[in-house]
Amino acid sequence: MTRKILFLATVFVLLGALLAISGCCGTTSPQVAQNSPQANQQAQPQAAPTQNQASSSNVENAQVGTTYTVNYYGSNYEVTLKEAEFASSNNPYASGTYLMANFEIKNIGEGNEMFAPDIYALDKDGEKYDKTIAIGLDEKYSKTLDFYKKLSPNTKMSGWAAVKVPDETSSIDLYFEYTNQFLTKTPNYIKYKISK
Repeated sequence: MTRKILFLATVFVLLGALLAISGCCGTTSPQVAQNSPQANQQAQPQAAPTQNQASSSNVENAQVGTTYTVNYYGSNYEVTLKEAEFASSNNPYASGTYLMANFEIKNIGEGNEMFAPDIYALDKDGEKYDKTIAIGLDEKYSKTLDFYKKLSPNTKMSGWAAVKVPDETSSIDLYFEYTNQFLTKTPNYIKYKISK
């Protein structure tokens, strides 16, 4: 009987700790629907922008070459889309068109967390295209972005991400999503409009 009580007490303590960490039991500000006008008014930048740098809450019309500061697991990171272009593969096992995006991510904070961005594209009809492995492309794209990497303070990673898109694609929205799934279900992202 004592073991059952001890087990139940442990479960409740762990559950309470999990709820406290996730912040589901209380907030310091009112919650607003994600796409409401109030949500857009309440969006606060993570850090003051400097020249050629912008802060990111959710960025809708990001520019290639601009550095955005994002907060992930309590640490700040600089994210730069250095270039984006469409490329074709003639490999018989992976032929088609790919949106190639060259990102650089730098840890400018104090944290030492695994950074795991999700990179994908959405077309005008809302069809989602996920990152993939591209083969048969120019040697230029050989350095690929690591999608799950521990970045110590003042370290960075860079490389190409590939998203397979329909051959007729001439314009598409590219998303760099950095949502912390343990603390929130609200997506945090930088969105770029990419055209041929």
